Amino acid sequence: MLEDADAMAACDPDASIWVVTKRPLGHTVVDHLASPASGRARIELDPADLLSPNTALPKYDLTAPGCSEVVTDGQIDAQTIRDALTPS
Repeated sequence: MLEDADAMAACDPDASIWVVTKRPLGHTVVDHLASPASGRARIELDPADLLSPNTALPKYDLTAPGCSEVVTDGQIDAQTIRDALTPS
């Protein structure tokens, strides 16, 4: 799965929403995009700013094109999509 995250982030989108099935998986995606095993980081996030897998994903302030938002499938709605894809 993490190889897929690399491939998707490498597309250099203007914005992206990562939808995951469970919160810990969202944290895995954020961890990997911030500190990949190889290659450049897709999001700028200090390793000290990585949150506990028990923390709600919206606590991350993500604004990188490779990761505008990470939400669980139960949290996704039209407003989340609009907020994540609308330039601030």
